[in-house]
Amino acid sequence: MKHSFQEELNHEIKKRFSLLAILVSAFLFLLLILFVFAIQYYQLTLETNNIRNNFHEDQAEYKKILSTMNRKSIPLFLKNEKTDREIYSEYYELSAEHLSRGILVIMDQAGSIRFTTQQTGQNPVISPNYLKTVLSGNNYHRSMRRITKGEDSNHYLVMIDTISEGGTELGYSAILLNGNDFLPEGLYYGTNYIIADQFDNVYANNANHFITGTLKKINSNVFDRFLFSYDRQLYLSKKSLIGQNINLYTYSMIFPISVLALFGITSALIIFLVLLYHSKRLATKIAKRNTVSIKMLVDETKKIRNGEKQKIEIQTEDEFEFLADNINEMMEELDRLIQMKIYLEKKKNLYEIKMLEAQFHPHFLYNTLENIRITSKIDTDLSERLILSLNRVLRYSIDHANEKSNLIDDLAILQDFLEVTKIRFEKFIYTIDVEKDLHMIQIPRLFLLPVVENAIKYGMKERNDLKVAVAVFSKGEEIFLKCAIMGLDLKKN
Repeated sequence: MKHSFQEELNHEIKKRFSLLAILVSAFLFLLLILFVFAIQYYQLTLETNNIRNNFHEDQAEYKKILSTMNRKSIPLFLKNEKTDREIYSEYYELSAEHLSRGILVIMDQAGSIRFTTQQTGQNPVISPNYLKTVLSGNNYHRSMRRITKGEDSNHYLVMIDTISEGGTELGYSAILLNGNDFLPEGLYYGTNYIIADQFDNVYANNANHFITGTLKKINSNVFDRFLFSYDRQLYLSKKSLIGQNINLYTYSMIFPISVLALFGITSALIIFLVLLYHSKRLATKIAKRNTVSIKMLVDETKKIRNGEKQKIEIQTEDEFEFLADNINEMMEELDRLIQMKIYLEKKKNLYEIKMLEAQFHPHFLYNTLENIRITSKIDTDLSERLILSLNRVLRYSIDHANEKSNLIDDLAILQDFLEVTKIRFEKFIYTIDVEKDLHMIQIPRLFLLPVVENAIKYGMKERNDLKVAVAVFSKGEEIFLKCAIMGLDLKKN
């Protein structure tokens, strides 16, 4: 037996638990990665909504200001019924609650600037030609939103409305919002943002990632995927439409991949080692506990094999106790069959002996009685000897009180038989050689007599100078009974 069941069970449980530890560690590692992604994506989504809401609030406030002035003040100004100072005062009054004020621009029907809140003497932040170009290309919309780079290198969002009265177009009003003044609130998790139009012109941003070229345009192609790698860094991103052809790009850098991988692998390895240690302890405990019954069963069978016990005695109150009871029943049945076989073998041997005896009696009696009849006429002493020998042989053969007898007693009857045979055949001789230590061994009655009688019977057909040598001896633990029939010249066996 190369390995015990306990060792095999222990090894198998350890292997299964080790595999389970690897799977659990890998699962926890992936769970950690997903958790990091989920948290950062949630933070990105939350702050994206904050930025969108801040933008919409600003847009709504300035749209409200522009709409208020477009209804009365600006048309009156275009008809020369209001002065610059009045427009200036009204605008600043309406925008007083804002920390940063956009630049109000009023243009006539030809696109020429009639009024601006920009300080006198400063160059226009937006080229008048640009405004005329935008207006000349507008044939369908009463209001427009454009993002452009100003003459001062800042980026502006241009909100333009058409001024009309009674179906007649009087001119245009516009508010120019500086992107540097857009400062959204509620950014606590380091989310970066870029607001740009469909042509990638940037309005506002809090980081310069992905902004390239002299015109400072955004590389919007990288935001086609919500998860991407750029310059060996991993980013999460969102793209949202927040206005007329205006998009909000938000992104946040995930932990550095190398740091995240190192932390995750280290954590998974620690978890794996802890699980492996406890799995080995648990495997040993389970294997030991589940093999107690088997060990008891094996010990009991060894005792039976060594002859120390006759039956298995275990009380485990499980399947092994049931198995032990069945083995005991099988052993009892097997022992009964063995005893029955031994009994039948004995009966068979006794039957064969009786058959030999039945063959022996007729020949022996006939020949001996014939010899007595003859010798009674010529030698009465010899007849008497024959009668006494015959009497002992017959009495011994018909006495069935004991089926076995001592070897020395059985050989004495054999000697009487051989004496009778010697009287019948003058040239016949015999020898009986028995070791003294074997005199009292038990053998079946008349064990050798039928064999010797048949040997003499068939030997006399060829010659009458026979010699019968009977020997009983031992070699080691075995006992040999030998009967040799040979001629007087010892040449023919």
